[in-house]
Amino acid sequence: MYARCGDINRVFTNFIKIGNKDVFCYNVMIKSLAIHGRAKDAIRIFHLMQNRGLNPNDFTFSCVLFACSYGGLVEEGCKIFHNMGQHLNLNPKIEHYCVMIDMLSRNDCLEEGLLLINEMPVELDIATWGALLGGCKERGNLELAESILKKMIELKPKNLEFMCFYLIYMLGWVSGWRHSEREK
Repeated sequence: MYARCGDINRVFTNFIKIGNKDVFCYNVMIKSLAIHGRAKDAIRIFHLMQNRGLNPNDFTFSCVLFACSYGGLVEEGCKIFHNMGQHLNLNPKIEHYCVMIDMLSRNDCLEEGLLLINEMPVELDIATWGALLGGCKERGNLELAESILKKMIELKPKNLEFMCFYLIYMLGWVSGWRHSEREK
């Protein structure tokens, strides 16, 4: 509750006071820190959890990867993602890949994000392509954006409103980009 109200210090104080913390407590703290822009602190709590002998679960990894994405901690995020499967016997799920692709594309690593998509052992969905598409907008990569939109359409999304939103969003971006190119 305190985290939603923006009082991250009170969240942290209450977290410290909890005597016997379980994975749920750590997950809440990691996510709260991530939401409030304290990515490095979220990662510290993640490592503290492991040092205390608790095994992170799928949600823990989603939270800590989210922190890395929004904190610009690409190298740390990649290490955590790879350790997930190698040392902890957890296979990354679609949501983990999606956060990784968002992290890479948000931090000027579009090519790496596309490579990760091509290596994914799980079936792609609209959100995965959407994460890369957002990076295209940030970096002004119109060619890749058009390619991604085609792939999104090929998936024949069940939620057509979502797809229409993306198309309108990208058409607005493309027309604005082309207009600014003419002004140059």
